Amino acid sequence: MMIIAHRGASGDVVENSPSAFLAALRSGADMVETDLQLTLDGHLVIHHDTSTKRLMHVRRVIAREPLVRLQALCYVNGEGMLTLAELLELIDGSLPVNLELKAPGSARALVEFLAGHPYQGSMLVSSQHLGELDVFHRHRPDILMGPVINAWSAALARTFSDRPWQFVSINHRGLRPETIHRLQTIGLKVYVYTVNDPQEMHQLAAAGADGIFTDQPSLAVRELSATARGSKPGL
Repeated sequence: MMIIAHRGASGDVVENSPSAFLAALRSGADMVETDLQLTLDGHLVIHHDTSTKRLMHVRRVIAREPLVRLQALCYVNGEGMLTLAELLELIDGSLPVNLELKAPGSARALVEFLAGHPYQGSMLVSSQHLGELDVFHRHRPDILMGPVINAWSAALARTFSDRPWQFVSINHRGLRPETIHRLQTIGLKVYVYTVNDPQEMHQLAAAGADGIFTDQPSLAVRELSATARGSKPGL
């Protein structure tokens, strides 16, 4: 089972900050996950929320600010907000990167970014916004992608049937082993978020989940044996 560092190794340092990603690289995680927001002037930046308030103690709506104004702000640890280009330079292909598209228009912005900044490392793209995934796939069918969902349902099964996805990211709350198996039988790898409890890590490994998102990748590495983690996917 893969260990995916959620927003970097965000359990002990500020999420999505440079320190979080450096900690993720040191942790032994198999993949790094992060979030893409889109600035007023069309730059992709690394941030989960639509606003900076929670992590920077000053409220700026990212979609309403140009990059230069956001770069003047600091997280509570004194570090600045990363651009996508800066993140990929930091990771430098050492781990697969799962990019979650958070903002309307972020799929097209990512397509344009990759056209000008080819990345040699492994990359996955995910989103709760299925339309963004459709846009991205039309331009980059070579990159693995999948939806982010809270729970499985019959309605989603109909949606999934005609889409070219390779994985699904699903909430751990209420997730049953049979749901994991059902998703796998239709050809999807199942990545479960966000799992920080050691007992639940072992339960999901036993249930056959393909990966877990965790804020504590070092803990997950210690808890899960090489057998429980299994081989890395392709991806």
